[in-house]
Order: sequence, then C-alpha cells, then structure tokens
Amino acid sequence: MSEGRDPVEATADGYSASARLYRRLWAPVLLPFSLRLLRMLPLGRARRVLDVGAGVGALLPLIRDRAPRAVVVGADRAEGMIRLAPAGFPRVVADAGRLVFAKDAFDVATLAFMLFHVPSPARALQEVRRALRPGGSAGAATWSDSYRFPAIDVWTEELDRLGVPEDPTAWVDSSRFTNSPERMERLLGRAGFGSVRVRTTPYLRRWDSREFVTFHDRFGSVERLDLLPAGERGALLRVLRRRMRDLPAKDFVQRREVILSVGRAT
Repeated sequence: MSEGRDPVEATADGYSASARLYRRLWAPVLLPFSLRLLRMLPLGRARRVLDVGAGVGALLPLIRDRAPRAVVVGADRAEGMIRLAPAGFPRVVADAGRLVFAKDAFDVATLAFMLFHVPSPARALQEVRRALRPGGSAGAATWSDSYRFPAIDVWTEELDRLGVPEDPTAWVDSSRFTNSPERMERLLGRAGFGSVRVRTTPYLRRWDSREFVTFHDRFGSVERLDLLPAGERGALLRVLRRRMRDLPAKDFVQRREVILSVGRAT
C-alpha cells in the first residue's frame, strides 16, 4: 500500500476484498443486534427504507419482513460487499457522507455497525436526515468501546515484536464519536433528529483460536499484514497461529456493549 492513500478507499477496498469471509464469519454475529434495532423502528407502514452501510445485505430480507409494502434499498461504499447482497433488492454503491438520494426520499433509514467507518458520523447522519421525509425515522447500531480483549492484545503485541510495520493509512475509525449513549444522543440531536431513544445491550463472543486467526488475518490488522511480501506474511501467520494456540480459552472471550439509537427527523 502506498503512503497517502485515502483511508476511506482503503476501508472500502479492504471490506470488498474480504466480503465472502465477512458474510460467513461476521455478518451472522451482528445480525441479532441489528434485528433488535429494527424492532425499535416504525417499519410496518413504511413505503421506502434505506439501509446505509448495508454490507453484504444480511439485514435487507429482515427489513422487508417488517416493512412488507416498502421498497428496501441497500447502499454501501464497498462494491465487493454490496454485490453479495440478496437479489431482488435495489443496491447502490454510495458514500454515506454524500448520499445520492433525493431529499425526503425515504420513510426509515438504518445504519447498522457502520457509523464508525465514516470519517464524519455527524455528516453521515445529516445526509440521512436529508434523505428522510419529515417525521421519518433513523436507527443506528454502534459499539460502546474499543475492540480490546486479551487475545487481540497478544496478537497486536506479537505483530509489534516481529517488526511488522505500522500501516501508514489505517482504516477509518471514528468510534470515538459513537462509542457511548451520550455521544450517540448528541450526534442524532445535532443532525436534526428528535424523540431520540438510546439503549444498550450486552455482547459476548467466545472465539476459538482458528476462527480468530482466520478473521483477524483479513480484518483489524489486515492493512499491516498487507505491507509484507507474501512469503513473509505466511511465515508470520504461522507464528501467530502457534502463539494463539498457546492462549487459554478465557483469553478469547470478548465482552462489549452494543448501542442502539433511534430518532425521528424533525
């Protein structure tokens, strides 16, 4: 990767390259929390629904189930992701900070686990507000804290110890703006949403070492690993696999909270 590369492009390209792995390993993990978000939104009478940051489109059929009379549109910056969305849904490659839709075009918008991947969550929410009719609703799911647990700390320490260079253009991470109920309430209010409701729900995942390495080979530290020649990368992954196998099961337990936030366009 060359220096000075746009982090937005790096993020989109990284997700595109790993879209099938994401669909298999990560989308099913997030889906139950996205479903809880849908339950907070008035989808029953919606005619047009926009899923911003739709990824591989796992949420689109669930939206349609709850909005049976609606046209449900999926939009994502990563073309490789949105290409895997289920057939039968309109799909658009679009930047959340510059949505291509007309003003007042939608009744409901969802932003599930994506606001922290745009440079300006405030700008993205303002764009969603523009695309919603007055009285329309938006809902977002975000994480409450950083991606930290013992196994990922050891993984990062091992990369540092083995001299893997720091990536000069890391993926976009705007979680400092979205990682608390108070921040989400403030973001929605400033973007033009009223009647804001925010709740948290616990998240717990027990990784096994093989799945952990497979996933983190393509996400999280992927940009650092991509800086290595193929031969060096393979040797490094063998070292990391051995190190991960030596960790106790408790080090692969990840606990976080998911923040579910909804607001009405004023």
